[in-house]
Amino acid sequence: MVTFSLKEREKKMNKKSSALLTMGTLTLLAGGGIVLTNLPDSFKIQRVYAASPREVTVLPTNFLNYFQRNGSAANFPYDTNTFTQTLTPNEGSKAGNVTLMTKVDMSQNFTFTGKINLGDKSQGMGGADGVGFLFHPGDTNVVGAPGGAAGIGGVPGAFGFKLDTYFNTGSEASFLPDPTGFSGKSFGAFVDGLNGQAKTIAATAKTISDPSNNNFVDFTMSYNGATKVMSITYGGLTWTQDVSSFVGTNQAMSFSIAASTGAQMNLQQLRNVNFTYTVAQGTVISNYVDEQGKTIAPSETTSGDINTPYTTSQKTIPGYTFKASNGATTSGNYAVNDQTENYVYTRNQGSIDVTYIDQTTGQTLSKKDLSGGTGDSSNYTTTDTIKSYTDAGYELVSDNYPSGGTVFTDTAQHYVVNLKQKLVVSSEQKQVNETIQYVYEDGSKAADDYNAPPLNFTRSVTTNQVTGEKTYGDWQAQNGDSFGEVVSPTIKGETADQLKIDAISGITANSADIQKKVVYKRNQGTIDVTYIDETTGQVLTKKDLSGGTDDPSNYTTADDIKSYTAKGYELVSDDYPSGGQSLRMSHNTM
Repeated sequence: MVTFSLKEREKKMNKKSSALLTMGTLTLLAGGGIVLTNLPDSFKIQRVYAASPREVTVLPTNFLNYFQRNGSAANFPYDTNTFTQTLTPNEGSKAGNVTLMTKVDMSQNFTFTGKINLGDKSQGMGGADGVGFLFHPGDTNVVGAPGGAAGIGGVPGAFGFKLDTYFNTGSEASFLPDPTGFSGKSFGAFVDGLNGQAKTIAATAKTISDPSNNNFVDFTMSYNGATKVMSITYGGLTWTQDVSSFVGTNQAMSFSIAASTGAQMNLQQLRNVNFTYTVAQGTVISNYVDEQGKTIAPSETTSGDINTPYTTSQKTIPGYTFKASNGATTSGNYAVNDQTENYVYTRNQGSIDVTYIDQTTGQTLSKKDLSGGTGDSSNYTTTDTIKSYTDAGYELVSDNYPSGGTVFTDTAQHYVVNLKQKLVVSSEQKQVNETIQYVYEDGSKAADDYNAPPLNFTRSVTTNQVTGEKTYGDWQAQNGDSFGEVVSPTIKGETADQLKIDAISGITANSADIQKKVVYKRNQGTIDVTYIDETTGQVLTKKDLSGGTDDPSNYTTADDIKSYTAKGYELVSDDYPSGGQSLRMSHNTM
């Protein structure tokens, strides 16, 4: 923790002094800053102006009085001979940083000079990741994410500048891909990390020399507190950026310098840091909130030099009663980081209840309990709740809650919304059918099916729209309850097994459909052909044929006659025609 002498400070606020820096002499500035004079030319600052008693200069000799080492940097002592701080060794998966132990007053100018060693390897030779410079409004011990985030991503409200030795093609939660055109190149650029995800500002990106031989390269950062313009010089290049949109209303911001390695690596170091800046005042924010954390009166912010006393107090707020305070103490000393004191109030309360009742069952469906400050609008209507119930099948009976809403009073208010379960009456139909099939013995169709006019039945159905329960009335016949007699059709050459289907009575809605089948059987005819030996008068043979009426016999006498003539007979006569008749035959007299 850095402390500053505060005695006589107020007397000196309007004084402005300067000191030339020369090697080896400590000089206390009239404004309160400490500088080391008689420095070598390699890190000489020509003149330091103490614009306020809070302006200080960090020198190579007092670096550890102002910066805290974290991560891998904490594993390496600050070299007081070379004024070098190692951030990461030349090893994989390391992350190191230094954080300024006070905040920077962003309304004032500051200048940072030093030397940066990015290592001895380019990305193509296995080098990574670079060094990032981070500004953010959070506490001084907050650091950004390593790797592609460059120590800048992962911190809401952050911005900064990076010397990047590894091109990131992908993205993670803490960073976005680097701009196209810099693949395989080392580059410097400003970084927008306001939303917690580091985004390289492509328009500011410039190619820098790849790391080589662990060379230290001069680095300068200057900032104008009035214009909010920041300039960077490194390796003969200059970057300039208006950072007013990043600074915003944050007068005090934390500062850190970070480096990291991953699968690829480099030795990364910081040397000869000279940092002249104005220490931001400590800030105490007093919030006035209700028990839900809602602001009920404007916050009050006080600022003062670090370690000077502050006192806050509660307010009298109409309609509210003070309950308790939390956060920072109501009195104490200003600190490096912001302190927040919350004054919590309880609203003088009124109550309203709205009860939703199912008149069908007499049960309470729900109850809406409202509370709020006396005189405040309830900001409640029954419209949406009623709609939810009507959508569920209820219908509104009554609602005595004011349609325009109401306000809370010292007296409890009670309202009732009555609903009932909606009943919907519909009708249900049912048919009973009679079908008669006419088929031949082989199952094939003999005649068109007979379909009797259906018997129709109806009944009422009452549906409860809430429960889904249905209540049914009795079935009523609409066109009778019987089927008449049906005479089977006549088919030539066929005889039906049922000459008629009898009438069927007593049909109800619960009766099954009636299915009947009439089978037709073919009428049969006979043919006989008699072969007679006229010589003897004897019957040689007789051929008996049978088949369906009108069917062809598919018989001729030719083969049989031939068999007899082969035995010595001769044909006398043959009266077998196509319709079939007897044949007469005699002995061959030859």
